[in-house]
Amino acid sequence: MSKKFALISALTLIAVVTAGCSDQDGVISAASSPDTGVDIVVPYATTTISPDPTTPPDDFLINGEGKVILNNPDLLNGTVDDAVDAMSNEATGYTQLRLGDTSTAVSNLQTRLTELGYYSAGVSGVFDDATEEAVKLFEKGYGVMQTGIATAALQKRLFSEEALVYGSEAYTAAVDSHYTRLEKGDTGSAVIALQNRLAELGYPVEQTGVYDDDTVAAVRLFYEAYDYKPRDYAIVDLQKALYSDQARAYAAAPEETAAAREDGDLTLMAGDSGARVTQLQLRLRDLGYLTEATGEYDQATVQAVSAFQVACRVEQTGVAGVDLQKQLFAEDAPASGEMKQIYALLQWGDTGDGVKNLQNRLAELGYYEGAADGVFSDDMVQAVKAFQAAAGEEETGVATVALQETAFSDGAPLSPSRVAEAQADAAAAEVTLPSLMKGDNGDEVKNLQSRLTELGFYSGEADGNYGGGTQAAVEAFQKALGVEQTGEVSADLMNLLLSQAAPKAGTRYWKKTQAYAALEAGDSGDEVLALQKRLYQLGYLRKEDVADSIGVYEEYTAAAVNAAMKQMNCPRRDGRASAEFLTYLYSGSADALKQGK
Repeated sequence: MSKKFALISALTLIAVVTAGCSDQDGVISAASSPDTGVDIVVPYATTTISPDPTTPPDDFLINGEGKVILNNPDLLNGTVDDAVDAMSNEATGYTQLRLGDTSTAVSNLQTRLTELGYYSAGVSGVFDDATEEAVKLFEKGYGVMQTGIATAALQKRLFSEEALVYGSEAYTAAVDSHYTRLEKGDTGSAVIALQNRLAELGYPVEQTGVYDDDTVAAVRLFYEAYDYKPRDYAIVDLQKALYSDQARAYAAAPEETAAAREDGDLTLMAGDSGARVTQLQLRLRDLGYLTEATGEYDQATVQAVSAFQVACRVEQTGVAGVDLQKQLFAEDAPASGEMKQIYALLQWGDTGDGVKNLQNRLAELGYYEGAADGVFSDDMVQAVKAFQAAAGEEETGVATVALQETAFSDGAPLSPSRVAEAQADAAAAEVTLPSLMKGDNGDEVKNLQSRLTELGFYSGEADGNYGGGTQAAVEAFQKALGVEQTGEVSADLMNLLLSQAAPKAGTRYWKKTQAYAALEAGDSGDEVLALQKRLYQLGYLRKEDVADSIGVYEEYTAAAVNAAMKQMNCPRRDGRASAEFLTYLYSGSADALKQGK
């Protein structure tokens, strides 16, 4: 028996014996080479690992369960492999294959990898780079060190009927199952793989096999690259991102020049790199000018900055000066396809789009009631003065640039009439309406009977008793509206019954019962899209308000629903589109709601 074979046998014996030991740390250090024929769990390594730490840990460890934990990946190379392969070959009948080998066995390997979807470069009999990458992909599915070497044990798995098909659900599930959370103090091959991948991406870390302070710092930097809150440990999701092809490389902040330190110049331009460039690119990406943040101020970044400058109506230099950066990170920064509003002084006699935009805005705020004709007339002078008074400014009637910026801001003061309307809207959202049915009695039933009498559906006495006559009247009202005839009054039905949109006896909004379902904030889909189209047709919703949320029930859609309900004089307006409201809205009678009529 050779010395190498004896060493491997001895290590195996140690692993078995120590599995039942009760050492305090449960780990036994080994100073010699391990049996690398054992599958060493390194689920995410993407390249062959060859660290060279200045103060390396033990070459490998055997834990209390007899599992080999590799700390020195150099042991994957060299003569020990040969001894292990000899044992494995004898047991399986396969011969180890690696980069550069040529044989029929390589052809068979490539054929099988092709069948399973790992390899597509053609069967050549030459173990080339493409074959090595295919082997690595196969190794990844089994959670073993991705060396790209087709060991005898690997080929036994590869040629078995249970071999994983690349891209299958089973393969994906197998890869995902190998991820485990890593944290400070952990050791082993999974830590080596983590460190190796971080180093590949440029993060400052040494491959020691120990999750130390440097590893903590590198992991925190990787979190920051994705704008996540930094953590000291590597969660599963982080590792999935780390080993993906789209993993973000480290963008170290460039060293400042002496001139920059003296002048405090924060301008960014072509050729710069680092964290500040990454931040600039991320903001450009959010606004739609750029697709990727690389940390390098490249030509794509120059073009993106130039496009932003066009939107801001400033000179196109492709250079991000301090002022431009302030504009870029401002809340009102124009997105791609938009143009920043540029204001100019406006006064009596002026005409044009600037005047028209100001007229529309002052109308929204409740200061202007005239037509948006783009003419700065006497009415506009009075409207501007009223706005100036509300804003605490001198009442000149002249719309300065500063005044327009205030008027178009989110904090623009509403007119007293708009304030009163806002208060009324808030109160309407809190209105509670009763639900009534046969057998109920009291003033609420009496009020219901009175309203049904007004509409011509009830001819009995308003005695406050919900009897058969009241039920029949409710059913007749429901039929006229076009909803299911239950004879019961829900809060939603009461809301429409008390409004000006309630049908009168002898009128029918639909010839048959409709089946609309209520919609509210957060809903999405074709039903919401149909609602938005109808509100647009009636003049309550603008295209630009929902350009980025078509088919989504958001604040603008809710506001439009409330506006239509307000026109209908519904007592309750909470932004929700009830089935009864929709039944009326989609009827021809709702055309009377069109704005301007």
